[in-house]
Amino acid sequence: MTIDELRGDRFELLDELHYDDLITFAARYFFEKTSWITRLHHLLSLIALAAVIAAAIMHDITWMAALAQFAAGFLVMFTVVLPLHEGLHALAYRMAGAREIRWKMLWRYLAAYVVAERFVAGRGVFFVVALAPFVVITPLAIVLALLFPGWSVLWLTMLLWHTAGVSGDWALMNYYWHHRDRELYTWDEGGRSFFYARVRP
Repeated sequence: MTIDELRGDRFELLDELHYDDLITFAARYFFEKTSWITRLHHLLSLIALAAVIAAAIMHDITWMAALAQFAAGFLVMFTVVLPLHEGLHALAYRMAGAREIRWKMLWRYLAAYVVAERFVAGRGVFFVVALAPFVVITPLAIVLALLFPGWSVLWLTMLLWHTAGVSGDWALMNYYWHHRDRELYTWDEGGRSFFYARVRP
């Protein structure tokens, strides 16, 4: 599928967003237009929080040490995991065929994201790109917690913050779910994201 085809008479524009509006858009499809996708995310976040507490209790980690590891987990999340997260998005885009990949940062939200300029992504590609960091980093954090139980609060806190941080990815997957009856495509160009769907017969 090409951009010219999508701009033809067989497709219609559903949404056009400036990058500055992405947080608002994602919040709408995470908190307002909910589905099993957003509810599953809430459940996974609660499980991650429970795992942090359970790890501190099971491994006899003092509350002071647990708080220190909790703070360290937050720091590791933003200094190590965040770049890794976006790198996995970029890798997934690259493997799907995208060549012009750009890294962006919304400093007021402390949110980073990557875009594949003028690369058309259908539903399957979009879901692979969106889920790539979650399916790699989640088991990695769990393995680290199991291998180093004395530092399990740190690794599970990292998992907790990362699970919370992927809410934007899950919100965009929820957008696709709400339009599951449509053949949907998206691409980024000139600081904007475009969502097109095939015209209904």
